[in-house]
Amino acid sequence: MNPSTVHHLLDPGEAARLLAALPAARPVQGVTIESVWAKPGRHFNVCYRIDDGAAGRLASLCIVNETEAVRAARRIERRAAHNAETGAGVSVLAAVDVLAQAFPFDYRLDHLGDCLSPGVVHDVLGDGDVDACEVAAYRPGMRCQLRYSAGGSARAYGKIAVERDPGRRRRVHRELCAATATTTLRLPALLGTVEALGLDVVAAAGGRSLHDTLADAPDAQPVAEVTRALAELHAGVPALPDRVHTANDEFALVESWTSWMRGIEPAMARPLARGFAALAAAMPRTVPTTFAHRDFYDRQILLDGSRSWLLDVDTACTGDPELDLGNFLAHLFLRGLQWERVAAHRELEAAALDAYGSRARRDVTHWYRRASLLRLSCVYQLRPRWRPVVTALLDEAMLP
Repeated sequence: MNPSTVHHLLDPGEAARLLAALPAARPVQGVTIESVWAKPGRHFNVCYRIDDGAAGRLASLCIVNETEAVRAARRIERRAAHNAETGAGVSVLAAVDVLAQAFPFDYRLDHLGDCLSPGVVHDVLGDGDVDACEVAAYRPGMRCQLRYSAGGSARAYGKIAVERDPGRRRRVHRELCAATATTTLRLPALLGTVEALGLDVVAAAGGRSLHDTLADAPDAQPVAEVTRALAELHAGVPALPDRVHTANDEFALVESWTSWMRGIEPAMARPLARGFAALAAAMPRTVPTTFAHRDFYDRQILLDGSRSWLLDVDTACTGDPELDLGNFLAHLFLRGLQWERVAAHRELEAAALDAYGSRARRDVTHWYRRASLLRLSCVYQLRPRWRPVVTALLDEAMLP
């Protein structure tokens, strides 16, 4: 993967030039980055909102080798022809190993366009009409989450994704729904699957995200309540023995990110190497025995009165409880940087640790927090708006 191509895709001006190769009724006047998805050394895909003088449309640029790009473009073109669609909305930019795609064309999500029809979820919902579908979140080449609504109110959410074992995720979702039926943090029910499209349909959950709540004010009460609810999950939800994530696995994940980023951003090479060496020196020796969400942070939690909702259990596994707690704390520190109130968010971290209780080993929690901070420094370097916080993330990750 050529570092210069990564930089081109993160430059709005250069991205607009590349996206101009797409078939379009209106010229591309500019773009804004909607999302970035990277799997170090394997995938790098960016979603953009195009300014074309009309309603902003989505498009993406994906780094793929020329052979894969040509194969994907032909598959998309055949599907477009079969569905009598006008234009395939894809372009292979062989000189830079990039595939340009106009949404909803996606080289790894073949049925995405079909999922945009509100009618596809009628049989799953079983009652009432759905009259609208809109994109809730989209990571090109990985997954798309859709909001199905009636009269402006969300009825359900749909998800189409690239994954090795979708049956395992559906089974785990149902098991966790049952296990959390009486806990403070619950899972929205999996209502069913549109098998022909690989579309999972989940009940719409109410409430407001912890992220948005904290954006208003650094309130320790919801943070403490959520952290106590996390401790309750770790204590009461059965582990998932078919997938175990150890400290060694987390270390390997951070290594993949830091190694790749050192090649993409040479200026980060030395601080990343120092941070990684410090992480290696403090590696904990643990035996995971607990349910772990493995992506537990403020955007995954909806606060809804006396109960709250936990979203997205794709990564659920058996792990150390400190894996979730450390990642949650790292994101609280990140928000403090983003919202320019670091001192207040250090107090939120302290409140979270106190609320979780003595079951969390402080040294293990600190190690997982440092691992998350190192990974986040790489992730946010790929988000141009937030690059100013990266140095502070790296500095924090190196504190003993």
